[in-house]
Amino acid sequence: MQKCDSELLKIEPDTSYCVAERITEELSRCTRNNNLCKYGLPAGTTSTYCLHEDHLKFRKTSC
Repeated sequence: MQKCDSELLKIEPDTSYCVAERITEELSRCTRNNNLCKYGLPAGTTSTYCLHEDHLKFRKTSC
């Protein structure tokens, strides 16, 4: 099966830049709204879910 153009444009994330808010054990919301990430799942026009296997490590920490 051939991948469509939008799948080919997705990039590997820079995990040092990733910040996510946990929704469930399997799913987080990307606070950077990086819809070009290969693990990003667009949720409407203003949000992106993070499906990365280590998404729980991308928790936002206080400054």
